[in-house]
Amino acid sequence: DNAELHVSDEDMKNPKPEWGDDIPDTKEAYWYRCMFDEHFPPYCASTVMRWTPTWSKQTDPSGRAIAAHAQKYAHA
Repeated sequence: DNAELHVSDEDMKNPKPEWGDDIPDTKEAYWYRCMFDEHFPPYCASTVMRWTPTWSKQTDPSGRAIAAHAQKYAHA
């Protein structure tokens, strides 16, 4: 897992202060957040709409197919 190579347990215990209360809950999410921070200036964060799939209990930050998608593929 690439996230394990880039995010340590210590990173998870001590997230970046500029993230405030919006702290990633997995190493994968933490890694994505770090990549975003590397590529976009701080003011960009306020312009991003966070993907919050309230209609599912999906927490995978990579956006992989969820059960509804898999079911559709199976019937195609």
